[in-house]
Amino acid sequence: MFNFISLFYISSENVIKDKTYYSKNIYMILTFVIILLPVVVSLTSCGLYLPENFLTPKGLSTPFILKTISSAGIDCTITNPESTVFAEAMIFDIDTQKLTVYYPLIVNGLQQVEIKPEVPIFSNNSIVGLWFSSNSLSFSFINIYETCVDGLGQEDKFNYFAYCNADIFFSEIFKYNITIPKLEEECPSIRSFSFINEYQSYKTLSSYLLTNQLKVAQNTQKNRDQLKNIITVVENTDDGNKLLVDYIHTALKCNTFKVFDNTENILKSSLALNEIQTTIRTYDFAYISEMNPMVKYNKEKLKLYRLGVNQPIDYYNISPKKYCLMLAEETEMFLYKNYNIFSVYKTPDPYIASNLLSFMGLRFVNAWNNLNCFSYTQIESPITVNYNDNNIVISVNINNNVINETKNNSTDIFKLLFDNNDGKEKNTNDNLIQLVLLCVLVVITIIFCIVTGCLLTKYNKKLSAINKTIVNFFSKKRRINISPVNEKDDSESTVVSDISIQIDYDKFYSDVIKLRENLENEKEENKKKIQERIEYRKKIREE
Repeated sequence: MFNFISLFYISSENVIKDKTYYSKNIYMILTFVIILLPVVVSLTSCGLYLPENFLTPKGLSTPFILKTISSAGIDCTITNPESTVFAEAMIFDIDTQKLTVYYPLIVNGLQQVEIKPEVPIFSNNSIVGLWFSSNSLSFSFINIYETCVDGLGQEDKFNYFAYCNADIFFSEIFKYNITIPKLEEECPSIRSFSFINEYQSYKTLSSYLLTNQLKVAQNTQKNRDQLKNIITVVENTDDGNKLLVDYIHTALKCNTFKVFDNTENILKSSLALNEIQTTIRTYDFAYISEMNPMVKYNKEKLKLYRLGVNQPIDYYNISPKKYCLMLAEETEMFLYKNYNIFSVYKTPDPYIASNLLSFMGLRFVNAWNNLNCFSYTQIESPITVNYNDNNIVISVNINNNVINETKNNSTDIFKLLFDNNDGKEKNTNDNLIQLVLLCVLVVITIIFCIVTGCLLTKYNKKLSAINKTIVNFFSKKRRINISPVNEKDDSESTVVSDISIQIDYDKFYSDVIKLRENLENEKEENKKKIQERIEYRKKIREE
């Protein structure tokens, strides 16, 4: 869907440049198509049929069936990117205390299975959770089980997300002593404001193998070796958990929570593992908001969604405005701090962005618009993107400062200033810069004082001679006569009296001496204060 919309923008941009009659008609047709597309999609309904005992080894290894309930031109097939549904299971065997991941197979019919799915191994005394996600087209369960949730009622579905037994899995798993690796501070979690977008916590990391005959198999090393070069990997779009694990965490070399696949000796991540790992970070609280398009401001629906991804269901104290502001602040800082890494790292989708930084910038812009953050904050998107002639994002602007690579792969970084309305501490780089500037200022002040002292010492004799001259000149008391004018009659003005003004120059000179002494004392005190500041800064650096 995202690629189709991008293609539409490319076409419309080219059409606008051409002012011919036919170009205008083409533009109108494309506009009409893009307006009707959501209507067509909404009229297409896909259903997922689960086998009996689907949380058992036999049930998980039985292919789930995807069917078209009602069609408006789009068939619900596992080979159609518009309707592919992915499943992901987490298994905790209480007897062995092992946590494993398993990816069930989804097909349109049993005749489509190329290689029979592997049967997972776990005891009856196990806890199993199951999650589902779709690329773009809505789906729901055909057969309703008590532990499965796809929304709130028959007419109010999540559309792209569903789960079975997930809330029970999360409530039970934390009763046992499982080892959860700590995520590094610079690495975002699935609940970091620096990573989320309008859709969050719903993309699984599942994938399938598709043959040239449009048959399907599980994506395991054994099956890849057997099918060799006649396969295509069908996987969830590069967003959500896949974007976090395969791109962000990989680029930053993060300690991602992974466990072994139940059927092969390979470490893998999952939606549930990301949600579990983020629980040990108290400062990551970007929970699914009421603005999420799959929730649509329905609090009961929001609670059901959060239950499926282990989030607190009664946490509503972040207003939409605050949510948008925190999203902007954290994302800006995150992209700026990791510019050198993301600007040269591979892009999840080369058809829309040239590198990981450009992809993340475009992702934020879409989230800001889709969450309608402008209406809540009255602020235009603080991050903007720049396109090349092929409508591919090649650079990112943050607060009007371009920080992405340019055409000649320049790696200059502009210092960005971010508003910190919550009184949080500035980042380490800013503190270091401030400390360096303060040290430079102290050094300049010391040099100025030393030079001033040398000059005063050098010309001290000349200043003393000048002082003596001034004293000699004013050493005598002088009498000054002033003849006022008679205000009544100018013609008869006469000297009424002499007014004597006497100045005590001895006292004047003593005051000058005292003033000089005060200046010298003040100068010494300033030197002491400067020295104390230097010692204080040294102490801070040592600490």
